Amino acid sequence: LAVRRRLKVGQNFDIICGFDLNKSKDQHNVWTYFKINKPFVAVMAPMCKAFGPLSNWNEINAPEAWAESYRLGAPHGRFCGQVARFQDDEGRFYLNEQPHPSKLYREPPWPLVLARPSSVSIVVHQCMTGQRGPKDGLPAKKTTMFVANHETLLKPLEKFWCDGSKHPVHSDLLNGASGPLQLWTWKLCQAIVDGIVLLRKELGVTNKSYVSFFPEVGTCLLYTSPSPRD
Repeated sequence: LAVRRRLKVGQNFDIICGFDLNKSKDQHNVWTYFKINKPFVAVMAPMCKAFGPLSNWNEINAPEAWAESYRLGAPHGRFCGQVARFQDDEGRFYLNEQPHPSKLYREPPWPLVLARPSSVSIVVHQCMTGQRGPKDGLPAKKTTMFVANHETLLKPLEKFWCDGSKHPVHSDLLNGASGPLQLWTWKLCQAIVDGIVLLRKELGVTNKSYVSFFPEVGTCLLYTSPSPRD
């Protein structure tokens, strides 16, 4: 979608692409890439299993499973916070997705990132993006939060709020049914790209002055898509 909108995209730092951002070596590669290529927008979606709405229940009733999910999710979740802080320090931008509410934002350095004046957020319902439950096919009201450091990135997401008038009945997402919904819908992806395009126009950015990043593959791990220099 980003390519079709004439944005420059590049490497997706994702586990399925061979990058494990729990490893210091791969984190170092990301830092090198970011410092050299100076991404305009970093789009991220860290693993949410240990932090989402059901994590409190899992921590009490399945502590070993929760501890394993935390071991897998916390390192790169914190790393995403470091990326967000770096982008903000450099005068560039980030967008981070998590279910709402998410305990990830208690992990350092996220509390400091969210305390910055530039931090903005929005809560959306994914049923309004065309998301449907895997078992019953009903609209899936997966409540999701996007955090960014510029409100324009969030403007295209404002329409994704369900007041019940269009979807009086929603899918039951308990008992693991929400797992397949980690993949974003095309409509949601389009809105994210729209936000990047709007911000570029607002700031007068061109392909010659900045590179826009966007994830090309859906997964529950980190999304960032750095691009080679001009």
